Amino acid sequence: MAAITCSVHFVILTVSRSLVADGFPWASQFFSFVWPSVTYALDILAWDLFSALSMLCASFVFSKGRLENATRALMIISGILSLAGFIGVALSDMNLRNIGITGYAGVSTGVFLLLGIVFLNSRDDAAGENI
Repeated sequence: MAAITCSVHFVILTVSRSLVADGFPWASQFFSFVWPSVTYALDILAWDLFSALSMLCASFVFSKGRLENATRALMIISGILSLAGFIGVALSDMNLRNIGITGYAGVSTGVFLLLGIVFLNSRDDAAGENI
């Protein structure tokens, strides 16, 4: 996911401007964030698929107590919403793709907050055992 996203944005920032400025009419098909374009499709692949899969797979790790159960539930919701963003791709309606954005940008914010608390608590628990 990181490799695709970094590559897409690096190419857009470095290559696309000069190609568009040089008057290549096909450049927008490859380098714009207007549907359909190659870079937009790659970005969707990274975030709506790989981000979703990472959330869904990692959610199985968390199962001890209410905090971890809440973390797992939010990770599953984030993953499902991210995958649902593909509905917009299938229907060529990028407004429907906002469902995916809600998953990986909205719900995942709560996931990362809870992960921070879970990891902080586990660190504190581990430090207490070493005493």
